[in-house]
Amino acid sequence: AMLDAWVDVGPPDVCWLGGLMFPHAFITGVKQNYSRAVGCPIDEVAWRFEVLSQAPAAPAMSGCYVGRLTLEGCQWDGSRGALCEPRDARTRVPFPPVHFIPFHRPPPKAAGGESTSAPTSPERAPPVATGAAGGATYACPMYRTEARRGELLTTGHSTNFIIDVTLPVAQALADRHSDPAAHLTKRGVALIAS
Repeated sequence: AMLDAWVDVGPPDVCWLGGLMFPHAFITGVKQNYSRAVGCPIDEVAWRFEVLSQAPAAPAMSGCYVGRLTLEGCQWDGSRGALCEPRDARTRVPFPPVHFIPFHRPPPKAAGGESTSAPTSPERAPPVATGAAGGATYACPMYRTEARRGELLTTGHSTNFIIDVTLPVAQALADRHSDPAAHLTKRGVALIAS
C-alpha cells in the first residue's frame, strides 16, 4: 500500500524501511539525490540523525523521515531527547520518527594540500546527534526484524542490518557508566524497523 500511494500520490511523509525489500537501496537513493543536488561525490555524503518529537506533516525537504520503529533494550526520553535506562519492565517501546539528514563531508586535506579519502575529524564535521550537546552518543544498530542475524548478500549488505543511527545518551546514563556505548551494546539496544 505504501508503494502504491507513493506512485499515485507522491512520496510518503514518513518512510517505513521495514516495508521495503531492500532498504539499503532506498538509503543509497536518498544519498544519491543529495549528492546530485549539491554536486558532490556520493562517497563524501554522510548522515546526521534527528529524532522528532512528533510525526511530520510533509515529506522531508532534504533526506527522509523514517518511522514505525521500535526501540529494544532501552527507552527514549523525549523531554531530554536522549536514550535512557528503562523505567519499567518493557523491553520494546515505540520510537519516534527519525530524520535522516545527509550532509557533505569532504575528505580532509593531506599535509601536501591534496585530499585524502580518510573521514574528517569530528571537529570539522557537523554533529552526528542532536539533543545532547557535546554529550555521549550511541551508534544504535537498526535491523529489519527482531532476529539479530542475517545473511550477507552479493552486494555486501546484510539481509537484516540496515544502518547505525547515532543517538544521544542521557547524561544520567552517561554518568553511571564509564563507557555508555559499551553498556548499551551489552544490553542489546537496537532499533527494529518491522
